Amino acid sequence: MPTRLPALFAVMAITVSLTAQPMFSNQSALLPDAGMVSGGVAMAVVDMDGDGLDDIVRFEDASTLRIEFQLARGSFNSWTYPASLNGNIWSLAVADVDGDGLRDIGLGGYNNTQLLKASNTDGIYGFTSNAAAPNITLLQGSNFAPITGGAKLEYFACDDNVLSKAYHIDSYGALTYDARIINPVSTVPSDDSGNYASIWTDYDNDGDIDMYLSKCRLGVSQERDGRRLNQMWQNDGNGNFTDVAGAIGLLPLAQSWASDFADIDNDGDLDCFIVNHDKSSMLLKNDGNGVFTDVTAAMGINNSLAFGPYGIQCNFEDFDNDGYIDLLLTHRDGIPVQLYLNNEGTSMALRTAAQITTNTADWPIQSAATGDLNNDGYVDIYGAYASGFNNPNSSAPDILLLNQNTGNNHLKIQLKGVNSNPDAVGARIMAYDQAWGIQTRELRSGESYGIMNSLTNHFGLGERTVIDSVVIRWPMGLVETLYDVMANQTLSINEGEITAALPLEWQSFSATSERDKRVRLNWSTSQEEGTSHFLVERSKHLVNWASIVRSAADGRPGNLAYFAYDEAPLSGTAYYRIRQVDLDGTFTFSSIQQVDINTEAFTVFPNPASGWLNVRHPTETDVIYSIETLAGTQVRGPLKSNDGRVSLQGLKAGVYLLRAGDVIKRIVVSY
Repeated sequence: MPTRLPALFAVMAITVSLTAQPMFSNQSALLPDAGMVSGGVAMAVVDMDGDGLDDIVRFEDASTLRIEFQLARGSFNSWTYPASLNGNIWSLAVADVDGDGLRDIGLGGYNNTQLLKASNTDGIYGFTSNAAAPNITLLQGSNFAPITGGAKLEYFACDDNVLSKAYHIDSYGALTYDARIINPVSTVPSDDSGNYASIWTDYDNDGDIDMYLSKCRLGVSQERDGRRLNQMWQNDGNGNFTDVAGAIGLLPLAQSWASDFADIDNDGDLDCFIVNHDKSSMLLKNDGNGVFTDVTAAMGINNSLAFGPYGIQCNFEDFDNDGYIDLLLTHRDGIPVQLYLNNEGTSMALRTAAQITTNTADWPIQSAATGDLNNDGYVDIYGAYASGFNNPNSSAPDILLLNQNTGNNHLKIQLKGVNSNPDAVGARIMAYDQAWGIQTRELRSGESYGIMNSLTNHFGLGERTVIDSVVIRWPMGLVETLYDVMANQTLSINEGEITAALPLEWQSFSATSERDKRVRLNWSTSQEEGTSHFLVERSKHLVNWASIVRSAADGRPGNLAYFAYDEAPLSGTAYYRIRQVDLDGTFTFSSIQQVDINTEAFTVFPNPASGWLNVRHPTETDVIYSIETLAGTQVRGPLKSNDGRVSLQGLKAGVYLLRAGDVIKRIVVSY
């Protein structure tokens, strides 16, 4: 366990009350060509341009690749791949396979499996297409995964007609089949067809990656036919795989379409959900030793999962940010989505379309991918309607469903591999806190039935503003720990960055807007052994930090104080941190501070505050203020501030609204 560090990564957090359930709103109008594009099943929500914001990868008419890049203010900019793609696209996975900082796309369908290698020449974004991978006739699901070790990625392809295959990827993006990577031959002899969806996961918590294969062969009714027997390929740590599905309770003897693994009860091991077609879908709990028990009835969801609808996609996400993972299940034939909210791991409650959408007509989507598509800390859904099992429905365009929840806190973590593969696929992140125990996330590329969910790991924190610790287990085995992690921020962490923390100790850091609109940065340190300089860094959305001021370090022991100014601050909300750079180039960070610069409304600081709140208003005249609860109950005022200060004395710690006329500012009172 590393030495306990100060709160290297922190940001102001707000404690608010829990909401009853998620509510999604159709915001497809934010997309270019809204109401015109109809895709099929394959889709992705993933950051494609490295700005820290999730984008949308979709296929118009299941054949034309489009990327909708999320912009800072919640809108999107569209880009279309100019070349045609042969055949309907049924599956895709996204990852940086060659370490050039750009995320590549593996895709395919009928007789078409290829890798589009991303490029950016002279600022022009594009892809280079490589020849189709050999021996794939009908690609269903696909993944990029560190099968042979954490340093590089291989490509795994599920073929409905023949044996699934794994491929090496060279620096040019060419795919080479190699049966020695993994050879998932049916335990019961068959033609090895019926491969629908694969998921790479460390189900047994031994530090290496295993693979669960959901199998379905239409027209095959015998339960023990090898073409429909699900497989769990356990990795012995040396790259040898053995099918143990029957021995560990993951053999449903059903036509299985897709599966997902997540920790539903926060006990540190991953549980499983399986989508079945000729039997009811099922939820299974991991006993901690890698053996699974059917808990569908015990969790109260057996009746609603009774066999009938054809499930298509399943996805575990914490949609209400309460600290417990929820379950999303989509269907074909216009059946509404089923969303099960987790009750602290003891049960799951089905929410109806009327409870979770502003328009129930939006809800019978067939395919869905998830991520934060407006950067507000809540998980959103990009969905598509289809006919049959995956054909585009030309009369029903794709839909963007934004999560309208507010209240619960969150934490988002983005990883960058150094010794591990660039996107750290295969990493495991665990968030520890007394409020819930252990939340566990795995970094995956390609999930469920041909979809791709965000590579940003999302944690709901409920009312917690500071959590005890976050542990990262990198694909190459390095384990790093962050302590006292503040809520409501996005952490971008490079492999090895935490354990390389320097002897400097942060004493304080503050950022304050002044009447002349400058922002003053004050910080103090001690134990500056080996420090070269400080960089003041600024960000608009807690991603893409820019250095704006460089300050030389004193370098002496003892308490040292520094200050600097941002002479041209950004309008609106901005975030600041200090990067301390050592003589050998290694570095660490201060906490993060938020500052509001707004020429059209008043600003308040500090926030959180105790005792007194400083108020700045552009009119520079006396302004009447009042303080209200979030429910709108006035608890102070109306009052006049002649000197720019408002008393908070006597108010309980919590979140309030400061009102000046029609302008409202959210404030946090802390003691």
